[in-house]
Amino acid sequence: MTRARSAEDGRAAFATITTKGRELRKKMWAVYESTVAELFLKQFSVDEQAQLSAGLNKAAIAIRDRDKTSTESE
Repeated sequence: MTRARSAEDGRAAFATITTKGRELRKKMWAVYESTVAELFLKQFSVDEQAQLSAGLNKAAIAIRDRDKTSTESE
């Protein structure tokens, strides 16, 4: 992970996962996937899981769009 302070707001920091971090996350997921499914996802119906996924994807897209816009305006 890398961390950088926001140029606009010194209180904020941005964390970015590195290539090495992505590789480690893939290895870790193999260990934790079944536990996450059992303790978290199992609590939701298939429809609720789809709604949660759609909501998280929508939020991620909004953040990427915001970041793209702020980078272009610099």
